[in-house]
Amino acid sequence: MTPWGRADESEDESAYFSDDPVDFVKPKRKVIPESLNKGLMFFVFLATSSIFVGNTLAANVSINNGRVEFGQGVAKYKACSGSNSLVVKQGAEFTGGVFKLKSVEISNIPVDCYGLDLIVSVLKPGADGSGVLATLFGSVSRLIIYDKSGTFYTSQADSSYVTLTSTHDSGSNTDKVLISFNTASVLISDIGTLGVESSANVLTSLPCGAGGDCTVGGAGPGGGAVILYTGPTFSAPGAPCNLSCHGLEIDTGTSSYYSDQWTKTSGNANVNGLVGRGATGLGAGYTNTKAAMNSANGSLGNNTRNGAMAYCWNKTTSSATDRWYLPSVMEYAHIFKQIADSSSFQSSFGAKFPTTDYYSSEEAWSTWYTDYQALWNADGPPSGISLFASNSTPSPDNTYALAVEPDNSSGVRLNLWTDGYAKLKVWAHPKNNGYAIICLHAFA
Repeated sequence: MTPWGRADESEDESAYFSDDPVDFVKPKRKVIPESLNKGLMFFVFLATSSIFVGNTLAANVSINNGRVEFGQGVAKYKACSGSNSLVVKQGAEFTGGVFKLKSVEISNIPVDCYGLDLIVSVLKPGADGSGVLATLFGSVSRLIIYDKSGTFYTSQADSSYVTLTSTHDSGSNTDKVLISFNTASVLISDIGTLGVESSANVLTSLPCGAGGDCTVGGAGPGGGAVILYTGPTFSAPGAPCNLSCHGLEIDTGTSSYYSDQWTKTSGNANVNGLVGRGATGLGAGYTNTKAAMNSANGSLGNNTRNGAMAYCWNKTTSSATDRWYLPSVMEYAHIFKQIADSSSFQSSFGAKFPTTDYYSSEEAWSTWYTDYQALWNADGPPSGISLFASNSTPSPDNTYALAVEPDNSSGVRLNLWTDGYAKLKVWAHPKNNGYAIICLHAFA
């Protein structure tokens, strides 16, 4: 093989690259150090002032708003990428009077890389071995990224230093990952070679929600118990998993079955949190709870309100988006089914859910009774569970919320743990009546 992207010696040796709109220099060929390549498959990119594009050298540097973007590069030697030409883009930020590496974007990653690690490292200019790698952050010089079916994860320790964002291109069936360093530390002048290795997965101890396996009844990423984990994605718009959620966990704290008015002031006076018809289906509870909290509080920054909605929403307040929420009707159906049917959940979850009625995050509307059956059917209810909508038309509707309970086929409320259930009973109930709740958290 020939090093560094030249297929043979017939290539045009007069190929030029540009890192300045005016000055041109002739590229010098580089050789991959044997010590860096030993035992691993590599694809590498020259990242100082030139980046390989196909079989020629080229680069363009532009400075806008304090950022410098390096031109894209295509790897000649690709680890898990097969016949694909991987594309890399690097971003830098101007800070403290110097440019530092802020991001690395790798795209056109094929499905052949699923289940493998991609390892990113920076070899300093003129270096001839892995012992002179630049430190990316902390004491880490080799950033390990796990490709789990096109979603990318780092270890929990590394996740505090980098943010990963991935997207899938259905047309080419490839993935793209953007690696953003929360604090840029590597000087652009210290980059000789940007290397990306592929290897067998070593991040085998990743927890649920961070690339590890998620099992019903097991620990969820937010400290709860996993109640649902699906292959197909569902949406919780605005939550960290946003439009690509896979899992739901329930609150397992001692006050998990908190009972209160729907929304109320810090002085325990009833106050309406208006949602309207709201959202339905899996993940909808996040949207509805956020709307109710905005309405009742005037802003999401006010955490002093009380009530069922606020109990879930304010369970954790360290993140403006990563909140717990009151479930939608459909989410309760999935929760109840797992509680009743999943032996793995029952064996790992010690507490008992009370035989009672539960508030949902959905506000009743004047025609809910005639509309809800169609919404239920469209949202894909759990297999074997039907809806029993109690005939009640609220007036005024903005003081009522939908409540749920698990029933048998005759509409009689059941004990979830021992009886299972056949129907989900739903009806409109005043917001100032106290019903039990289960808090949910959606995750990727």
